[in-house]
Amino acid sequence: MPNASANLVAFGKKVVQTAVLPPEIDSIPKVLHLLHTIHHLNLQNVPEDEGYTIKEIGEKHYHVYHNTPNPDDGIYGFLWGLAARYKAPEEVFVIRMLPNPHPEETPGSLFEVKWGLNSKDLQ
Repeated sequence: MPNASANLVAFGKKVVQTAVLPPEIDSIPKVLHLLHTIHHLNLQNVPEDEGYTIKEIGEKHYHVYHNTPNPDDGIYGFLWGLAARYKAPEEVFVIRMLPNPHPEETPGSLFEVKWGLNSKDLQ
């Protein structure tokens, strides 16, 4: 299927648009720090090591390690949707997939989530 990647990204974005999340989640850091818990609350019989590991690199710069059977393209769209939903109106953001430098320590795919007031903040 030639558009499988685009379809998975679109699916990930749509999940966020229709998801009901607790009202206390009102920022990108809050939602990122709850990803692992949300994953385990919504699925049954999930191994404890399956899910998400979050590392704060800077105030508006996070690494998200995705260790689930879900496809990376769908997770990219999901993270894109979360950033779009929880950023401040004047902010811009970027989601990048990066090579995981230490998969033996932190397994899974690595995504970078950055946001700020202009494109210089995203470099």
